[in-house]
Parts: sequence; structure tokens; C-alpha cells
Amino acid sequence: MKNHCTYIISEPPQTPWWGHGMIPMEGNHAMELNANKRPDNDKLEQELAACRTLYEESGVRYLLKPFSPILDALYRHDGVFCTDAMVTTQGKSGSPLAFKSNFSAHFRQPEAESLERFMKLQSIRTITLESEQKLEGGDAHYTPYDHLYIGGLFRANERGHQAVIEQSDVTDVALLKTEGFHVDTVLVPALDVRGKLKAIIACRQAIERASWDILNAFAARNSAELLDIAPIDSIGSGEQHYSDGQYAVNCMPLPGVLLGNGSFQTPGIEDRLKELGIEHQCSPMPECAKSGGAFHCLTQQIPVHHPQEVITWYMIGEASELFKLLQHPPLDPVERDLMRKQLPLMQLNQLHQFGLDAKAIAILEQAREVFLSLT
Repeated sequence: MKNHCTYIISEPPQTPWWGHGMIPMEGNHAMELNANKRPDNDKLEQELAACRTLYEESGVRYLLKPFSPILDALYRHDGVFCTDAMVTTQGKSGSPLAFKSNFSAHFRQPEAESLERFMKLQSIRTITLESEQKLEGGDAHYTPYDHLYIGGLFRANERGHQAVIEQSDVTDVALLKTEGFHVDTVLVPALDVRGKLKAIIACRQAIERASWDILNAFAARNSAELLDIAPIDSIGSGEQHYSDGQYAVNCMPLPGVLLGNGSFQTPGIEDRLKELGIEHQCSPMPECAKSGGAFHCLTQQIPVHHPQEVITWYMIGEASELFKLLQHPPLDPVERDLMRKQLPLMQLNQLHQFGLDAKAIAILEQAREVFLSLT
């Protein structure tokens, strides 16, 4: 397997994932179905551990990124889905580029700010889009070997995608209108052992007719099969209020391998993948699916590899950002209320493992107490 990328995977939050109830995002049917519910945090941690094990067994190198204390304090627990905060590509010069997501779901924008700081520590050029250029990492698939780009137009818009395409090494493009809040909930490219596009697995019922025609032509131009899956393997069916969606299509495509949360239930798909020489490895992720995500959502791909020391730099920087947040908290009373709930649950002394000394931790703890006493 020729691997063209390193992969970033997030650790779970220090506090219980959506421990005060899940906050639904626009168009995310899974979150709407699970609004205000509290997922099983222990099971989430087990799912993320199994995700890492599957990567290790596949011979894939990854960088395990601690969950940002800023995102924990702000209750931005969708931050475990690393891919959503950035679109990473190869620039025209051959160097990696990271396009910071400009979320339509504004609640999630702190995730992009946090991952931007992480990317900059790795000397990856990070690009901020104009306000009207909407972009979210889950709304894009970029194949690092043959530089193909598939974008969704539910939360992202054409101007956002064009900003990426114009500055990146892109050989062909398909921009699609879908019912999925992100394009990675309705399709996945499958790669051969070289990393070249071999097939596209997509849910026709969740893609507008004109966009399906665009995708079909895109697949034909790139000598790839287009495999149609039933809604159950995607976001589910509107007739079932999307409660039947299993998100099996939310796979991480690796050369010759798809990593996902379960086998495709659409007849013939698993057999055809085997015939195409693509191995489909699975680990169940029912807790992640409650937020509408699985392997692709959990994984950010970057076309470089940097040492583990960047984790230390990142977490020291995030601790500094947390101190600034405590000094200048949000004006929105809802935001402040979430912080009041989250901060007492956070064990700030655990930051010592990332190089923060006792004095710095004590200053953070004091700032937390001041915030809690004044609000």
C-alpha cells in the first residue's frame, strides 16, 4: 500500500462527550434525532480506541491530537471530527495547503481556529477564506495521488470550493447538490493500491438528479466505477425520518483499503469491492453515528509527516488561548452558561503532561475560579 498522507485523529474530550445533551446542527439528521440526548461517553472512548487500532493494523501512521481545552471549555464537542475543520490539499507548487473551514454552522467555527493553530505549528500554509466563501472539511474529498476533488453544496458553496480548487493541484472536479449535510455522508472514493481512483460509492437517492449525472460523467472521465448504495448505507431515508441511516459510506479511503463503521448492506457492494481489489475493514461506531459521523469525519489527512513534539507546542498554545478566553469570556449568555457547566469538569492539572509547569497551571486554575465566581 503506497501511503501519500499522514492522518490526524483526535482524542475524546476530557469531559463527557455532549454530557449536557447534544446540540443539533442544521441539516444533520442524526443530531436532530438525538437532540438533547447524552451519548455513552465510555462507549465513545472505546470506539475511538478501536479506530486507532484499525489504523495501526492497516500500517497507517497517524498523529494523535489531544482534544483542545478551548473546545472543551466552550462545549464544542464535535471537535472530535477532525476532518470538518479543514480541507487539506497539495498546492500547485507541491507543498501542502490547509484551507480553514468557514462553517455555515457558526457554532463550530472555534474548531477551525483550533486546528489552524495546530497546522501552523507544522509549518503548513493555512488559508483563511472570505466570509462569503463557505467551506467545511466534511464537504470535500481530495485524492492525494491523482488530485481529484469532489465537493458538496449543502453547507459549503461554490465560491468556497473554487477558492480551494484555484490554489490547489486539482486535475478534475465534481461539485454536487445532496441531501447529506456533508458530501462524506453520501459518497466515498475508493482507491487502488497506488492511491488512484478505482470506484465511487454513492447514494443516488441522496444526490440531486443533475448532480448524479455530473458524478457519473466524472467517474467515467477518470475510469472509475460508480456504485449506487441504498439510503441505509448513507444518511437514511426521508420516509423513515432518516432514522435508518447507518453512515457506512463515511469511510476513510486509503490506498487499496476502506476503513468504515460497518459493512455495506446494499446487495453486491461488498462483493464488487473485493473484485476491484479493495479491502473493506470495519469497526462499529454507533456513538459517533449519533452525531452523524464515522471514520472519515474522525480523520484529517495531511500530505506530510512531522514529529510528535508538535503536540506539546499545540497544547501549550491552547492553554494560553484558554487563559485569554477566561480573561475575556463570550458576551453571549448561552455561551457563558455552557462554560459554567464545562469548566468545573475540566482537570487542568493534566496539562502538565504536555509541558505546562505547575505555576502556569495554577494561574489557569485561578482564572477559572475568577470566571466562575463572577458569572
